[in-house]
Amino acid sequence: MDGLTRLFQGTSKEKGVKFLTKYYNIDINETYAIGDDYNDIEMLKYVKHGIAMGQAPDKVKEICEYVTGDFNQEGVVQAMKYYELI
Repeated sequence: MDGLTRLFQGTSKEKGVKFLTKYYNIDINETYAIGDDYNDIEMLKYVKHGIAMGQAPDKVKEICEYVTGDFNQEGVVQAMKYYELI
């Protein structure tokens, strides 16, 4: 196992978001995450605004407050416009 693998062993996207919100003192109510697969579920549940891409499995879509278009439909841009972030 190389050093980089050891560094990130046992981490998750949820833990990454927790670290960043604490480090930058970001209110959880101001957090958004976009996911498209099962490995995003913990992160999407943790943030205030979980967003599923259109191509995501139904299980991912069910836990999100918003489902956007898929990658080919510029789903990320659609979501950012929906939340008036751009």
